[in-house]
Amino acid sequence: MLQLFSDAVTSNSEIHWEKILNPGGIAILGGFLFVLIGVLAQTWLSAHRTTKDTQLKQDMLDRGMSAEDIVKVINAGREVDNNSAEGIVKIMKAKKIYNS
Repeated sequence: MLQLFSDAVTSNSEIHWEKILNPGGIAILGGFLFVLIGVLAQTWLSAHRTTKDTQLKQDMLDRGMSAEDIVKVINAGREVDNNSAEGIVKIMKAKKIYNS
């Protein structure tokens, strides 16, 4: 695989595009670009969510909400994992197996 690209660049730094732009080279470059774009998109999405979450918390603090109220609001929009302790208690309460 690396041989494909090392053969395409000569010792005087000339690039032989015909050796790169063949079906194998295009597949390798396409796969690399696919992964790179996916990683960049995931990084941007994570940063965007963090920024929005921080802005929401600051807005709630500016409105005078307590820390408990903020936690309730933030957690209200999140799904509970059924394998977590919280999720198991929620299922047990729904089936009337557990009362607290």
